[in-house]
Amino acid sequence: MSLTFKQSRIRALFGFVLVSTACASSAGWSGESAALRDNPSNDPPRMGRASDVLTANELQLANVKSTADGVRYTRPEFLRSTLMVAQGSVVRVGPSVVLNGGFIGGPEALETIPLGVVDEIRYIRPSQAHDVWGASCQCAGGVILIRTKRER
Repeated sequence: MSLTFKQSRIRALFGFVLVSTACASSAGWSGESAALRDNPSNDPPRMGRASDVLTANELQLANVKSTADGVRYTRPEFLRSTLMVAQGSVVRVGPSVVLNGGFIGGPEALETIPLGVVDEIRYIRPSQAHDVWGASCQCAGGVILIRTKRER
């Protein structure tokens, strides 16, 4: 059976895509960062890399003046708002901030926390937050959980 010119071009293109995909994934192009490939040890994540945990050491390396700036600069994804349907309209919901286990407000509350007392900042996704704090928690946008050095 003879293929038409158009059919043979489509097959060649499909084969090229398959080979390119296989080569890209074996070369580490599948979303793996250079930092992961070049750092075979299990060192803590470098500043600015996507992670759900931000340590005091990373904040210090970021050379920022406030906790809010540290989160904005190193983990901007913590501050992303979520769209939610409430009472027939769509509203943006930001993450809640919890300091040492107590709710203190929205993302603007980060301005009130001194940078020097922060031990760890962790982002909890909305579904995980509902599992931890229950359905009545104010965590539709996730939770920024802050642990201070004094807590220990």
